[in-house]
Amino acid sequence: MVRLKTFAALALALLCGVSGTAFAQQRPDDLLLQFQQRLQQGDANEDDGGSGQNPVQDQTGGRGTTLTPQQDLFSPASPIELAYRKRFQEFDQTPSVRLPSDMEQEQSLKQLQKSGKWSFNLKQIGYDVLQVPAGAPAPRLLGGVSDSYILGIGDQLSITLRGQTNSTRQLYVGRDGQVILPNLPPVVAAGRSFADFRSDLEAQVASSLLETQVFVTLGSVRQLSILVGGEVSNPGMVTVSSLSSVIDALAAAKGINKTGTLRAVQLIRDGQTHTLDLYPVLLGIGKPEDMALREGDRIVVPPVGPTVAVFAAVSRPGIYEIKGGSLPVQEALRFAGGALSADGQRFVRISLGPDGRGGVSETTSAKGTLKRGDMLGVITRSGGTRGAIYLSGHVTSQGWISLSASPSLRALLADRSLLRNEPYLPFVVVKRQNAATMATEYKGVDGAHLQRGGEDFPLQDQDQVIILSQNEIRYLNSYDVSQVLAGSDPAYGFSASDWANERNKEKELGQAQTQTGRANGNAQAASGQQDGPSLQQDPTASLDDRRVRKALKTCEGLRFLANEIAEKGTLTIDLGPQEASPPRNVQPCPDIYDKYPALLSFVLHHAMSVSGAIYRPGRYPVSDEGFLADILAAAGGATGKADPDGVEVTQLRDAVAMRQKIPLALAQSDFLIGPSASVVVAERFTNIDGGLVTLGGEVRHPGRYALLRGERLSQLLSRAGGLTDEAYVLGAVFRRDSIKAEEQSSYEALAHEIEMAIPTMLQQQAAFSEKSNDGQTSMMALQQLVRSLRSAKAAGRMVIDADPAALQSNPESDVVLQAGDALYVPKRPSHVMISGEVMHPGAQRFESGLAAEEYIQRAGGLRDSADESHAFIILPNGSAQPLSTSSWNYRETFLPPGSTIVVPRDLNPALFWSFTRDALGIFSNMAISAAALASIND
Repeated sequence: MVRLKTFAALALALLCGVSGTAFAQQRPDDLLLQFQQRLQQGDANEDDGGSGQNPVQDQTGGRGTTLTPQQDLFSPASPIELAYRKRFQEFDQTPSVRLPSDMEQEQSLKQLQKSGKWSFNLKQIGYDVLQVPAGAPAPRLLGGVSDSYILGIGDQLSITLRGQTNSTRQLYVGRDGQVILPNLPPVVAAGRSFADFRSDLEAQVASSLLETQVFVTLGSVRQLSILVGGEVSNPGMVTVSSLSSVIDALAAAKGINKTGTLRAVQLIRDGQTHTLDLYPVLLGIGKPEDMALREGDRIVVPPVGPTVAVFAAVSRPGIYEIKGGSLPVQEALRFAGGALSADGQRFVRISLGPDGRGGVSETTSAKGTLKRGDMLGVITRSGGTRGAIYLSGHVTSQGWISLSASPSLRALLADRSLLRNEPYLPFVVVKRQNAATMATEYKGVDGAHLQRGGEDFPLQDQDQVIILSQNEIRYLNSYDVSQVLAGSDPAYGFSASDWANERNKEKELGQAQTQTGRANGNAQAASGQQDGPSLQQDPTASLDDRRVRKALKTCEGLRFLANEIAEKGTLTIDLGPQEASPPRNVQPCPDIYDKYPALLSFVLHHAMSVSGAIYRPGRYPVSDEGFLADILAAAGGATGKADPDGVEVTQLRDAVAMRQKIPLALAQSDFLIGPSASVVVAERFTNIDGGLVTLGGEVRHPGRYALLRGERLSQLLSRAGGLTDEAYVLGAVFRRDSIKAEEQSSYEALAHEIEMAIPTMLQQQAAFSEKSNDGQTSMMALQQLVRSLRSAKAAGRMVIDADPAALQSNPESDVVLQAGDALYVPKRPSHVMISGEVMHPGAQRFESGLAAEEYIQRAGGLRDSADESHAFIILPNGSAQPLSTSSWNYRETFLPPGSTIVVPRDLNPALFWSFTRDALGIFSNMAISAAALASIND
């Protein structure tokens, strides 16, 4: 629709240009014609793949962003603006257009890009002023009427007589153009100025009425109907007051389109055409012309004339219309508000040659002229701010600071109002340019030490001081950095600002779309589908996170670090402490490493590692002669478990690796440390294990108990006051974290084994079975089994004896406790559970002396699909034993309360069962906690 409207506007402009003699001299800009040709060829959106968007860069010149027509303030980008943007992109992205043989031209363009206002998004200047937002109230008429106002039929006059005759009358200018007062001859008003009418009336009163004065004011004014045509948003008749000007009529017509001229608007009055230049009014340049309207006036806006663009170091960069075929450079600078610098500029002119290729010329003089389609860039010769340093990073206000006010780093850091909370001062980074080689260098300075009176660091002109935050230091220990240091790709790798922006966009999509995405993800999970490599790298990420991640670019600091490691082929950075579980240390890349790509590598090369009894172990940058005390303080200090005499330091001294053990007090005072050092703060040996054990159920004092090293279950039960009289020790449930992890691994291993063996199992089953659909049925059962194994959660239960008397008589069964253990002692249950292939699975009331076979009969007996030879029993303590119900191998099995009888399905042939038997055993273990706890809580 946007393209259709644009093409229609262009067609109307060309039609107006060839149909009227008044427009014969107004030709569209060459760039407008070029864009029209592109529209006709169907490639107007070649930059955006037909999406209706035009990818351009923002005014920083650093990153590419996508600017859509909706981002314009009042109207979509015009063909002229798009054509200039296209040329900007060609000069920025196409080396052949830049004429690389001329090095001076190449350098000029690079400086233009760094000038601060290199912008692909230049706008045509002046059009927004005439745009009236929808629903805006009509302007109110305030103030008096000037003496030059021309009266007309319908104007209201308020005439007051004071003296011998006193009266006030509201009179209208009649159709005959006269105003008639009692006792006075008619006075002609229409077509006369307000001053002339007032003088004539005063003369009539003076000659006709003795000692009487007359006062005249204008009441309401008449309305004018003005025809506005040509390149306006809403052509046609508009109604304005008689006090209005051409600008008011254009605003009533919703403003001039960007395809219309601002410098040759035609006012047709009494058969004569007057050409008006709106720039003096819209830009405040020159003397405005008389634009007052009269009855019968017509306004026509012809197509836009030639244009030029002025950008870079000027006050008002933009696209300007010119009269004729050329514009003096001085006039163009005046249109753009003048250069930002009073002197010392260079002017770069980018123009199209006869062959359509771009050419660049440069001069230090503002003389000369610009022709149609030229672009004028202004470069400040100084190239930057003199006598200043640039403060960046974790500060309250980033920007230039006077070097005379902060000649050294100590003087700069003395002003604490410049720093935000939690700065990392042991390693302040100073970025400067080497005077001899002109290369960029980074220096790390111990800002914390110099604040305590250490050697100061003098600053130089154009230095950049970067203050890092504690959060930016913690990123050195992130999963992404560890991945890159290990030679792998980062799993996340995006900057914090990009992450925040994309997350906000995700929220704006609405809850409905998010729920739909999650539903699709659940459907994929139910069918066993995978979601690509990113899902395998980060199984904890939601679908929204994955979708956001695909749209983000890699942090420049991570990219620089990865390239450096790839070029060197070996790692020169100590990996330091590693995370046991990668997703636990996921962190977006701080923007400072995206702004200064080499900074992350520099900080890592100066990092040392701190581990052990420290609140925040990890990598911390340090200067060549830093103090360990500052690093330990940044790491949160030593914990209460730290050994006062157990700080181990390994570092290089004169290219020799040295390892020494120092007291903690020395480490926290004036001990020097350097990059690549390793510090381990040992924990003090105590009898406290450092964890908690949970007791629940039928113990006299349930709760969580601190664990002593080597403490056994009997000792813990004694501390808890022993068991109650209702305790059912045979059904005690004991869980351990380490066993839970092993069980979970076994589930995954068995699922993988079954997947690998499915083809062989199906082939051999086909040999055993004569039914054609047996293979399909077995395949579905195996797939369901694999999915169940992958989604199963291990219980981590361990079979123990929780009877205090038995533990005392048999010390070998007395379990040594571990941190995280949990024991639940239930009350005595009153039923037995029967599950699996029986007629009525469920709970049966417990009866003493009743055998397992009798419980099965009470449940209706076995189904035809039951595999009675592999039935088993889960005892309340979690142990399991087979149940032999075959007539060839029969023995009665008596059950205690809380037991569970499991009768599996018959899965022939034997080979198929051999693979699934272990899986059913695992499922029995999974059922132990659920079934037993359900029984004992009855």
